Amino acid sequence: MKQLTRHTRSGLFLAHVRASTGMATSRNNCHPFSVGKWCFMHNGQAGGHAKFRQDLDALIPAELYEFRYGATESEAIFLIALGLGLEQDPINAMERAVRMVQKLAQEQGERPYMRFAACWSDGKRLFAARMASDRLAPSLFVKRCEDGHIISSEPLENGCEDWVEIAAGEAIEIRGRGRLVSQAFNTDDQLTSLLNQNMDYSRVGPHNQI
Repeated sequence: MKQLTRHTRSGLFLAHVRASTGMATSRNNCHPFSVGKWCFMHNGQAGGHAKFRQDLDALIPAELYEFRYGATESEAIFLIALGLGLEQDPINAMERAVRMVQKLAQEQGERPYMRFAACWSDGKRLFAARMASDRLAPSLFVKRCEDGHIISSEPLENGCEDWVEIAAGEAIEIRGRGRLVSQAFNTDDQLTSLLNQNMDYSRVGPHNQI
């Protein structure tokens, strides 16, 4: 890692430490996954994934299947989202992909059907979302820094006052100049009122809700 940092300069990085929920621990199963300018990393699971792997792979468009290097549901969600228009509509395409995989888990898998906390980027914009079918969504936080934002599964320092938890059922987009935009993600009317009860993005810079 130290050697890499000596030769790499970027205004946007994705980094992930993987704890396997069932698939083999291998380089091909490690996040972030990438296709072209897009990268994706995920914390969570689709319940009973091993029971519907074949049907899951069938959701990946043929033109993207060459990028199916590993065996995780995370990589499959990413490739499905690319096929659903990630380039044109990054949040809604990801939401549709998650819904499709959750539906498979409900029909053929087991509980919890979907737990999802993820970040993805096209190299210029950064997106993140958090949800779960059982309301036990993996944690996800965002912090405004002097020269940008950090999104992390957990606060990186002992003091958490500068970190804002992304609500379950919420997606955010960080655009140029640090503008943060939020919207509902893979939720229903029953959860809508819960999403905004504890949301306070005033500490993470300029923001809009869409």
